[in-house]
Amino acid sequence: MSNDDERNAAARARWSAEPVVDRFASSSTFTSPPVTPPTPSPQQIPSVDFSKTKTVGETRWLRLESITYTTPTSPTPKAWDRVVRTTKKTESSPDAVAILSILRSPTAPSKIVFVKQYRPPMNAMTLELPAGLIDANETPVTAAIREFKEETGYEQGNARAKR
Repeated sequence: MSNDDERNAAARARWSAEPVVDRFASSSTFTSPPVTPPTPSPQQIPSVDFSKTKTVGETRWLRLESITYTTPTSPTPKAWDRVVRTTKKTESSPDAVAILSILRSPTAPSKIVFVKQYRPPMNAMTLELPAGLIDANETPVTAAIREFKEETGYEQGNARAKR
């Protein structure tokens, strides 16, 4: 028996011992989600000094920053680039919403709503969840309802598009 045969036999034995999960089952068949792992205590999360941040470029929606940072475990400076939304009100507040909508019918299978959009960076059409930015003085829920109607024509609680 070759090493490949042994690895394949071991994998088959491992897979056959795992329970089969129907990823396309109705939501009523799912059990509660697994317990999330505990959050590391503050002493396990190294503090990082992001004070050396340089803006490399900026548009109406995004800012490209180059960061030089060090950590207590690695005092040698490291570099990293990140993209930051310019629309965020505060560092911890959300500035966008995405909507997972499931259309249910007693006579047909449930369906997830996607929108088809052209994305210039990919030069292709993509299938995405309806999503959008939260406007000023708007709650995430209000933004989700507005964006969902704008992008799909569906209104909250209705089963038919209002186009």
